[in-house]
Amino acid sequence: MTLTRARHFHPHVEIVALAKDAWRVCDDRLPENDASRLIGYVEEGDGFYELMWIRSVPGSCDRFTSLSAALDAVSLELDSERVDVRAARRN
Repeated sequence: MTLTRARHFHPHVEIVALAKDAWRVCDDRLPENDASRLIGYVEEGDGFYELMWIRSVPGSCDRFTSLSAALDAVSLELDSERVDVRAARRN
């Protein structure tokens, strides 16, 4: 598995390649053992990228024309959230 950090997106978006056409998207501000760290999964389909949200609206899916557009949506979501990272790290 390749671990990548999105360079042009929210600084805390972490992307883990699960396959050549599938990625796990996480919030690296939260500890690895915190389930809320998982934001969602992105999978490349036939001409689209589907983002299945886990954290904001579990199970809802959005389609995008590119992986970058999907990660832009994740970045916007992280910008709008208020995550108490200090509280999460204490637990």
